Amino acid sequence: MAWRRLCLSAWLSLCTAAAAADAEDYARCAACHLDDGTGVPGMFPPLAGHVERFFPSPAGRAYLSRLVAGGANGTVRIGGVRYAGTMPAVVADLSDGEVADLLNELARRFAPSATPSFSAEDVASARRAGPLSGTERVTLRQRALSVSAPR
Repeated sequence: MAWRRLCLSAWLSLCTAAAAADAEDYARCAACHLDDGTGVPGMFPPLAGHVERFFPSPAGRAYLSRLVAGGANGTVRIGGVRYAGTMPAVVADLSDGEVADLLNELARRFAPSATPSFSAEDVASARRAGPLSGTERVTLRQRALSVSAPR
């Protein structure tokens, strides 16, 4: 019986530590996109109500991996609002596995029905591809949204 309590206690500690790490990493996103993911109109695009469209397809996940791992420049329109500027690669100090965990946390937060599926290799590939240029951002985003479920 003591063994079971010890195992349960260890498991709960690990879960709590993982949740704290996810929240800490998400703080990097929340600095601009806000804790609830609503963003700032005209400055920082929303994650909530939008980013979930990218999780179902490989093209969408590849776009998000490039965007988060490498950053981006250019203009995007979301919900009729224009966002122009630069998204820095705020995860440059994280390992590929940690960035994958962050992307999976975004899925859990903003697309609870999605099955998180980002891996360290996905992030490594995105990093090798580099930051998204304005043209790439538009092209890859449109491609990803065209294979996602319509909204």
